[in-house]
Amino acid sequence: MPLYVTVDEVLDYLMIPDDLRSNVNTEWIEKLIQMKMDYVDRLTNTTWNGRVKQTRERHDLNYYKGSLILGPGIPVFLGRAPVRKIIRILVFNGRGYDEVDLTDYGRARGSYWVDRQSGILYLQRFLIRWGGGEVKVTYTYGRNDLDPRVRELTLLHVAREILINEAFWFAIPETSSPISIKIEDRLRFINDRIAQLEQQLTTARIPVNTEYDVEVETEDGDLSLEPTNDYD
Repeated sequence: MPLYVTVDEVLDYLMIPDDLRSNVNTEWIEKLIQMKMDYVDRLTNTTWNGRVKQTRERHDLNYYKGSLILGPGIPVFLGRAPVRKIIRILVFNGRGYDEVDLTDYGRARGSYWVDRQSGILYLQRFLIRWGGGEVKVTYTYGRNDLDPRVRELTLLHVAREILINEAFWFAIPETSSPISIKIEDRLRFINDRIAQLEQQLTTARIPVNTEYDVEVETEDGDLSLEPTNDYD
């Protein structure tokens, strides 16, 4: 699994001496990193550093019934972006769900089209002309890059967790320079910096009924996420 920060980077940040690192439970720190990565993913509504997750969402499209829709179709604002691959689309017909043919893809003439970067799925109008106007979408998402703020935020969350865990205090030096830095002071600094980073990274949240959201092993990491002129 691609990590946003390594165990060694965490130990370096905490200034753990090399001769004490053998006492540190690195396996526990790695699990803690993964937990904090999940938190950052939820905060930013995406994944980073090549990490890919699969999710399924329910969206109510009744609002668009009888409306004049211009453009490529009825927009479904997905909760995660960028979209790597659409796996399944189910549209409620009033009695059950019809599955959209994923091979019928195109901005002008297909049943659906996806703006991958923005996370917007467009459905042809006829798909919800009748029925309840509900759609279920299963897809994978994730970014290949790693924003420096995401890396720093993950590092700080892990460091804070360790600092407040008494089991690790014996290995954390209280003095890293001629100026004494107490653990409480370091926690105060970390909390302030976390608040700054989270404010910068938090985007407008889209209310989505997410049925599940799990990390998956996929082969779609080579999908181009660049904008295209696909009007077919």
